[in-house]
Amino acid sequence: MDVELTPKTRERLLESIRLACEWYVNCQNTKEHPWGGVHESADYGRYIYEYFPKRQWCRGMGVWGQALAIMGLLTASKIIRHEHFNCRQSALTASGYLRTLQVMDQSNPIAYGALCEESPQSRYSYPRDAATGAMGFIALYRETGEEEWLHRATLFARWYHDYGSDKNGWPYCNYDFVKGSLDAERDLPLVKGDWQAGGGLVYYYLYRVTGEKLWLDYFRQLIDPLLEMYERNFNVPVVPAGFHGEVEITYGNDDFAIIALLAAYRQWHEPRMLAALQTHIRRMWTIVDEDSSYPSLGGTFVCTINNHEYLKLCLEEKLTEDIPALKQRIVQSTLQGLTQQETASTDLRAYGGFYGQSSYGVSRDRIHHRSTGYALILNTRLVGEFTPYYSSWCWDKK
Repeated sequence: MDVELTPKTRERLLESIRLACEWYVNCQNTKEHPWGGVHESADYGRYIYEYFPKRQWCRGMGVWGQALAIMGLLTASKIIRHEHFNCRQSALTASGYLRTLQVMDQSNPIAYGALCEESPQSRYSYPRDAATGAMGFIALYRETGEEEWLHRATLFARWYHDYGSDKNGWPYCNYDFVKGSLDAERDLPLVKGDWQAGGGLVYYYLYRVTGEKLWLDYFRQLIDPLLEMYERNFNVPVVPAGFHGEVEITYGNDDFAIIALLAAYRQWHEPRMLAALQTHIRRMWTIVDEDSSYPSLGGTFVCTINNHEYLKLCLEEKLTEDIPALKQRIVQSTLQGLTQQETASTDLRAYGGFYGQSSYGVSRDRIHHRSTGYALILNTRLVGEFTPYYSSWCWDKK
């Protein structure tokens, strides 16, 4: 275990993992607990995206959240073994809904292999979100060995590069299954940002599970522009405001661009990559609040996952860094994140979930899967069940 936890802290994280899993299970549309009492729904296996307890209003999960839940639950199932709910079975049930989001109509080549954004009836995609959906396919392949999931991930990756990205391999923000890219038609100007490079992990993971160099070539098409973004912002003042599509550098939730660059460095070991990685992640530390929370939606959890990944790199390569301070930073932010979990409500659509969709975690108006899913990934790592999802480690293990 690379971060030392006190016995009590470990128990707190284990309890948080258990409750987060229970939240997903309680919110899933199943035969036993159909949404609204409607049986035989096309939403079978789907989770809830967000829930407002005061209004008792919620909406169904989209593609990236469905995959995030699957990745988190599959990992947690190795820890949570003796509960009244089954994490692994929930994830496998959820995979059926994720499957329905993929466009398999070969008569429409600009959509074939893509993943619908919100439901099978959505006729558009946010390609970066869809990339996480395909990571869910790869997780299912890794955990079950079923070739269907690898086939689906490969179909998506081809679409992602050939249609969901521009001629240079950089992902579009918004893609219509009839018109193609809609980026030029937006009312507000779209800023290409570091967050889009995080989708390159789908290529990296495919390379790791297949050994096919093509995926590594596609991955590199996102890494080089990401490097340039970081380098031209080294001397620009850090402004922790603006979300994906609004700013070039997202301080807080970078949608795992740091993880993508770290994976690239471990693949190619180019000094320029390490310099950019270290400069950028140290700049991130300047925006943490005194209570150890970070800005942006889900920023505390994403930044802490990034910090933990960087810690593993420092330990592996014996990099010059204040390791005790980095470990302390990780633990303090993790504990701060626990304050966002609902543990008192008797409302099953709230109990165990994390409040989210606010910078620094200041609001408690809605339970949100973004914070819940990322907290689940983070906490399972820290108690010792390291997940390869949102990481470049453990891809050689089955």
